[in-house]
Amino acid sequence: MKKTKPKRFTNEFKAKVINEYFEGKGGRRALAKKYGLIPSTIKYWLDTRGKDGKLIEDRRKTHSGRLKKEPTIDDYKERYEILKKYQAFLEARHKKKIIFINLHLREYKLSNLCAALSISKRTYYKYRDREDKDYRDYILIKQVFDSSKGTYGYRRIEEGLMIEYGVKFNHKKIARIMRKYGLKHEYIKRIRNSDGYKKIQENIRPNLVKRNFNTEKKNQIWCTDITYLIFGNKRAYLSTILDLYDRRVVAYKISKFNNLQFVIETLTEAIKKEGNIKGLIIHSDQGSQYTSNQYKEICLANGIQISLVEKALQ
Repeated sequence: MKKTKPKRFTNEFKAKVINEYFEGKGGRRALAKKYGLIPSTIKYWLDTRGKDGKLIEDRRKTHSGRLKKEPTIDDYKERYEILKKYQAFLEARHKKKIIFINLHLREYKLSNLCAALSISKRTYYKYRDREDKDYRDYILIKQVFDSSKGTYGYRRIEEGLMIEYGVKFNHKKIARIMRKYGLKHEYIKRIRNSDGYKKIQENIRPNLVKRNFNTEKKNQIWCTDITYLIFGNKRAYLSTILDLYDRRVVAYKISKFNNLQFVIETLTEAIKKEGNIKGLIIHSDQGSQYTSNQYKEICLANGIQISLVEKALQ
């Protein structure tokens, strides 16, 4: 079936219909019937055009006849901020844009979100209440992601879902849902010795774990490490202690400096929180903080065995 092209009307014809309406020669329905139009078309002409049939540029209106509200300076700033932060969503499909808008309605105006992402409000309202098949899975993933303080990637979330909820998700599905809903972990990469401290060779201990990362109960093996986080143009250091039994974050500290102090504070907080942990193994790399005398003394005083990864052969 061939598509019929929409009719185009000259300004003279539009002026004729508008003038007949104002002269009382017929209402919108009568004139629509007379000229083979629909009443809403005539209403739109009456709202947006003068008696000469030409568009009134300084009185642009919506289809309902209300004047369009011009964006303010603050609106333009907000749209720029949305574009700068979430540029990747510009090429996304409408469905993904609508999910994004729903997630950020408390932060930004709806009109600015729609304008920045090049989607009409009409399209947003049409599809916003349609159920998303991934939403329930996203809720579970978000729970595990939040419990890790935003540090878990899709593979560790896969393990967390199995431990916490007993559900098995394909890691590719988790990665897709995380991308879809904008969940991005803040872990960047491991930090090696960069603080200028020298490791104390006599404090280097053997590897007691030997890549056996499965435990029968909690507080048998802790794993600790330092990573760095990037927030805009700023950098911070994250010291974490993880229980290998359930991948639970036992304690963590964030600092502007990669020094011994915030590693000791993390260890002290974990010991205080868990109580009696005699016989526990704490596993780490051979960083200067983990081979320091202070770290060794605290571990010995609390019955903790130090385990260090062997240095790789050059």
